Amino acid sequence: MRVRAAAWVVSHCSTHSKREEYVQKLARHLVVDIYGRCGTLKCPSDQGGGRNAEACYRTLAASHFFYLSFENSLCEDYITEKFWHALRAGIVPVVRGASPESYRRVAPPNSFIHVQDFASVQLLATYLTSLMENRTAYESYFAWRSSYQVHGLHRGRASSWPALSSCLQIRRGVERCWVNTAVSTATADNDTNQTLQVLGPDQSDAFAALAAAARRSTPGCSVRCQENTCVLTSECLRNLASAT
Repeated sequence: MRVRAAAWVVSHCSTHSKREEYVQKLARHLVVDIYGRCGTLKCPSDQGGGRNAEACYRTLAASHFFYLSFENSLCEDYITEKFWHALRAGIVPVVRGASPESYRRVAPPNSFIHVQDFASVQLLATYLTSLMENRTAYESYFAWRSSYQVHGLHRGRASSWPALSSCLQIRRGVERCWVNTAVSTATADNDTNQTLQVLGPDQSDAFAALAAAARRSTPGCSVRCQENTCVLTSECLRNLASAT
């Protein structure tokens, strides 16, 4: 039975998006249970020493109304596995990262709550509280489940990387996010490699940015690019996604 307001599992405690500061403000108006390296709680499914992300999300969905799917970068089209895990587990994701339009392009209708749709953190908290008190309104966020399913999640990671966009943080004097240039969508090539489509007009810079970021996240990572696609190993892609 859901009795807690919001849950957040987080291992990166200081981020470019300042999501930790937003959560601090939200917690003044709403109870937020923080799990993982940056919190005081551990997911019950992790107690055995291993980490099963899907099991953790299912456990949180049984006791919490909302999951904070806050990205560590505020980049267009950057939506990672934390959002899809929440949808699949059956907990309403409150999202912060890409624009509301980016989420609407890939997510089932009325399946999430975006912080940008509220003028202040307090107004968001008031709305979330109203949903907790009105189960009919809250359950409307699950109506999509009769027509849609979330596929591609395996062993706690997004094995086929649904709607994954790698927003690459490139250090060139200042931190810069390559939007519509080094944004890539991953699809499975085989069990070892992943093929990424690189969008945007300035592809030579995008290829160089992708290769540099991949080598930083995985020493020795090989990135092969031709026309508008790049191929790299699944390990490189996983490390790249977790680092951005």
